[in-house]
Amino acid sequence: DAETRAYADYINSFARERAARTPLSYVVTIAAAQIDLGNIDRWYTRDAGERIGDYTVYRVKLRP
Repeated sequence: DAETRAYADYINSFARERAARTPLSYVVTIAAAQIDLGNIDRWYTRDAGERIGDYTVYRVKLRP
């Protein structure tokens, strides 16, 4: 329970400035999985993704 609360606190305190310190260029997911990218979409825009084998690769850019 304590770790769950600590992670929730981390997510809730995450801000654009923190995302900008170590920006992402790509996000890779398993294509067959239903992945919630809501937290990524909060700070980044992403393209439609490209299927490569068993994976989907998204190009992402930090939102202004």
